[in-house]
Amino acid sequence: FGELSLTEQRGWLLGPRVGADFAGLSPLLLQVPEEQREPLLEMLRVMTPEERADLAVLAYRTPPQERDALRRALLETTDDNRPAWLRLRLAQ
Repeated sequence: FGELSLTEQRGWLLGPRVGADFAGLSPLLLQVPEEQREPLLEMLRVMTPEERADLAVLAYRTPPQERDALRRALLETTDDNRPAWLRLRLAQ
């Protein structure tokens, strides 16, 4: 752990599921408004590895000025709807 960069350490402090995917998700996670922080982390923890991988692709494709809108839209999805929502966004 001590040999990791501070960014990687910060990611692993979010737990093993999110930490493992932190590098890909970091564009979406580095500037999260306080009111979105816990709901977003809870959602990420219940997402499948495939869903987090799809979200990482979306995070990198999304320009920085549009990432807040992406987070808000993600938080508005239901657990049941999220896989279809991710596929639809990836197809755009």
